[in-house]
Amino acid sequence: MSSVEDPYKTPEQHGQPRARVGHYVAKEDRAIYVKKRRMLYVLLAILIGTLGVHNFYAGRTGSALAQLFLTIGGGLIGLPLALFVLIWNIGEMIAVTTDGEGEPFG
Repeated sequence: MSSVEDPYKTPEQHGQPRARVGHYVAKEDRAIYVKKRRMLYVLLAILIGTLGVHNFYAGRTGSALAQLFLTIGGGLIGLPLALFVLIWNIGEMIAVTTDGEGEPFG
């Protein structure tokens, strides 16, 4: 066994508490927390928001799955359901300032 610590360990393995959102980038022997960006959230909402991708990014899995299924269902059932998801998407894009854990975007 090597005496050097694995730089790809999670914060718990380094004895640090886990942050609630974002992801970690390994650097030397410690993990660095990276916040999610609102600009990326908005771009995802604009480009492919009706599929719920922006909500998957923000950690809002329930909303993301609902938007995905309603969009697919709207394509199969008719236009009104898909339009509902589009309006929902625009509202979220404007109003949402936190991720799924309630942490503000960076």
